[in-house]
Amino acid sequence: MTLALLCLFLGAYWNLTRIGEGGDDLSNPDQIRTRPPFSINRPRVFSAAEVIVDDDETVIGITVGARHRAYILHAFYGNPMVHVVNDVIGQDAVSISVCDRTGCCQVFDEPNQKDPLKLAFGGWRDGQMMLRTPDGLYYIESLDAVRAEDKPFRFSALQFEKTTWKKWKEAHPDTDIYVKPERKSVSVEF
Repeated sequence: MTLALLCLFLGAYWNLTRIGEGGDDLSNPDQIRTRPPFSINRPRVFSAAEVIVDDDETVIGITVGARHRAYILHAFYGNPMVHVVNDVIGQDAVSISVCDRTGCCQVFDEPNQKDPLKLAFGGWRDGQMMLRTPDGLYYIESLDAVRAEDKPFRFSALQFEKTTWKKWKEAHPDTDIYVKPERKSVSVEF
């Protein structure tokens, strides 16, 4: 409840302070640099046996080494604070990014990295979501840099499967699952 109120307040404040600049779809990417980098870091996950999830629920399934993890798609919808999840599976850092406006989904990894990737929601521009790293801003669909001085996007794409929970669980009975964000895992800094 507290997280929902905080998210509502931050979203309303952001839009109210940016009305003269076109709301949250800013045409000047320099203005976005001042926005905190929202992401979920090291989310709580559950074994398939610990949760009750509708069989028809859409999930993003990934495999890292011999480990399988599903992320409920609608957990990324709504507030921008939940559009990016930075996770660590075994010894590999992975990030899942979902744009709920366009439906675009990207998954990235960095093997042998015990800390989460520094990837976050970066705002909206030209009708699509941007991702933010310490190196710059990038369009989620193309991963092109928003500004000329931004460095090339450095994380590798990781193959993923968008499917139903039932199909994923049947194919990977030893999977675990990310269900929803929790307040303690929300990060507003790199």
